[in-house]
Amino acid sequence: DQVICLFETKGDPFMLAMACMKHNYADLFEYIFERYGKQIFANNVVLCQNYSLLIYPIVNDNIDLMIRAIELGYPVTFDLFEDAIAKKNMAVVNILIEKCAGLRPKTSTFCYAVKNAPRDIFAMMLDAFIPNVNEFCFETCKKKILIDAMQNIENLKELFVSRGLTHTRELGEEMLKKALDDSRSLEVVQFIENHMGYTLDDLRKVPKCKYLYYP
Repeated sequence: DQVICLFETKGDPFMLAMACMKHNYADLFEYIFERYGKQIFANNVVLCQNYSLLIYPIVNDNIDLMIRAIELGYPVTFDLFEDAIAKKNMAVVNILIEKCAGLRPKTSTFCYAVKNAPRDIFAMMLDAFIPNVNEFCFETCKKKILIDAMQNIENLKELFVSRGLTHTRELGEEMLKKALDDSRSLEVVQFIENHMGYTLDDLRKVPKCKYLYYP
């Protein structure tokens, strides 16, 4: 299969590297790197400009080949956490945390993580990259991550309970309104009421409150 792949791609180094990543062709990958060097990482394919080659071994569980590519100099980016989270692959998350050390955390990646990651993975990412959770949530993310967290009650608790994120009645009012507007779960509504001290009864007291008839 690897020999067939070598001839079918007509020797294009990048397309060969992509095929290796997709199909876990470790021997072919070593051969083309020996032959072409880092030229195999030069992406000249217009449709693939915004994609990392490392996506393919992550989604196809070819972790050894991912590690080998990184060893040979292929860059690691924050976006890859999203693919690792989708696969719920703790081993890949650990590798990315190690290799992304020193990189500036990407807000869109953390907003994806707070919605989709298991709590243990989200907590690991916070430990590794977010020394000041208040600054990150309120200043860097402009509270968007808090809105997204309402899609994953466990990560909402991670932020406010485990990390001690600052909360006020005013924030509770804002989040409660958004939870109702977006039809979030009753568990989320109750968490906001209990943890932030702002309840549906408080909201109903607002003149001309559009939430008056929420149960």
